[in-house]
Amino acid sequence: MDSFALLALVITFLLRYAPFLASRLLFGPFLDNLYLYGPIFSEVSSLASSGTVPYYLPNIGTGFPVFDSPQFSILYPFYFFGLINYGQPLASLYTLTNLTLLHAFVFYVNLYVLLRCATIPPWAAYIGASVGMLARNTELYASWITITAPYAWLPLVLAGGVLLLRFPGKASGILVFSIAAGLLALASASQPVIHTALSCLILFAIGIVWLCLHRQFGNLWRIGWALAVCAGIAFGLAGAAIVPMSIATGDMIRHIGASAAVIGHAPIPWDHFNLYQLTLNQAIGILVRPTWIAIVGSPYVGPLGVLGTLLAGIYFRRLDSFPRMLVVAFGAIALYGLLSGFGTNLGLAYVNFHLPLVNRIRQAGRHLVLFVIGVSFLSGFGYSLLAQNLEQYRERRNARLLILPAILVLIFAGIILWELFQYRYGPSRIGFWMLALPPILFILGRIIRVARYKDVMSAGLFVSIAAMVIPVRGFFLSQSGFNTPIN
Repeated sequence: MDSFALLALVITFLLRYAPFLASRLLFGPFLDNLYLYGPIFSEVSSLASSGTVPYYLPNIGTGFPVFDSPQFSILYPFYFFGLINYGQPLASLYTLTNLTLLHAFVFYVNLYVLLRCATIPPWAAYIGASVGMLARNTELYASWITITAPYAWLPLVLAGGVLLLRFPGKASGILVFSIAAGLLALASASQPVIHTALSCLILFAIGIVWLCLHRQFGNLWRIGWALAVCAGIAFGLAGAAIVPMSIATGDMIRHIGASAAVIGHAPIPWDHFNLYQLTLNQAIGILVRPTWIAIVGSPYVGPLGVLGTLLAGIYFRRLDSFPRMLVVAFGAIALYGLLSGFGTNLGLAYVNFHLPLVNRIRQAGRHLVLFVIGVSFLSGFGYSLLAQNLEQYRERRNARLLILPAILVLIFAGIILWELFQYRYGPSRIGFWMLALPPILFILGRIIRVARYKDVMSAGLFVSIAAMVIPVRGFFLSQSGFNTPIN
């Protein structure tokens, strides 16, 4: 059934972004991509294709070193330096957009892998992964390839962490964790590495407490040496990016927003540390109005994510011991990301400002990526537990077991209808084509004759309805900075 669920992921992603590609839209064709990443990536790839190692770019300004850049590494394989031609200024914008789409799909698949590593059924893992793919935060991050690329690997790092806790010392967890961590650090050895370390700290801290409570002290040693091996492998993969960047950071100019900067390891001033944070009245933006909040990050996960998370909480006591520990861990990750997104408005900024490394992350909204990943994970658990509840109804024929599912379906439908009519989305902003997903899955399931394909088809129905009211954030060339007089 995994193969059919993965096929559903591919079809969902294609239906979501096929109109985007057909319309020749772009992700973030403004300052950073237009004046920084487009020219630099194009020059790096051009030098690499000629056989030169592009540690230094002589044709950018008066010369530009990239071997010590914290934003990206020339060694990251999925920027395809030397393998593809980024083209000249306009063509490079489309190349960056295509690479961003590739990494958005990697993020989608890795969320699915994370949920499957936690033993969530394929159809529920498909829903949970779709919550993360459809989240507004994912598309806001798509404006920067150097943000999308590293965060695409964070769910796989956490999947490796789950495997290490499930099977302490086994090769599967070590390889998944270390390779994913190495790729993440190569893609960008900066903010995503800090978030990865923080989320892994939360996961393993709660996991170790769980092992101690269950007196599995022998597994603590296995996890300890496995993490040491993981660190060695990850450093072997990404050390060539991490070491030069760490040495050079002391003399770097770090942009902190609002036309301000600090030098090297200097702390971010308090006023700039709290730029672009959520206000309390924007909390409803978690559930409705996907385009309302557009800081560098968004809490919107929609009714699909919110209801799935509520289900995980409602049915929490029905979980076995290990899944319960995972729900607590990812609930803590999600809660930390959300509270941090509110900055000073809920007080966590006062803690983050004094936390080593975390206080290097400017703009509170940047922490919301952890909220999205946590909610995606919890949603997968929630919907799988709801299915178990429906199985009990089939066995007992107790109508009371249908009350909660019926209420949730009504809430889900009500929110979707409210979105459609309250804001009067034009036809171009309503993804009616997403409604083709369930029939496609039904036909393919009948042709391939996959067992329980109707589970994935039913999941696809909810995913398609949720996606219908979430516009894709793309820009036409005429809206971009390419056509501005200064360019």
